[in-house]
Amino acid sequence: MKTSKTLPILLVILILTMACGWACTNKAKAPDVSASVRQALDQAGLRDVSVTQDRDKNVVTLTGNVATDSEKTQAESIARSIAGNQVVSNEIGVRPAGKREYGKEGGL
Repeated sequence: MKTSKTLPILLVILILTMACGWACTNKAKAPDVSASVRQALDQAGLRDVSVTQDRDKNVVTLTGNVATDSEKTQAESIARSIAGNQVVSNEIGVRPAGKREYGKEGGL
């Protein structure tokens, strides 16, 4: 008789555990902010900065090159103001105008 009473209890526990696991992994995706960030960067004159977004990981990534550190900081600030609670990964390079690059003709 003990087996017949514990089996339904174990099944209920198993079902509740599975439901909890599904609920914990079924997170809503972050809102798509890439177009808004792109538009704001364009308005600020930062057209050489690219924007990508991983909505599953809540990450907005900035890449490309700008001429100054302040432009890099400005791009990040713009993205953060729009991204909300998403992480902004600033991978923008600073390449001052007129600097030669390695491997380019006439470069170092």
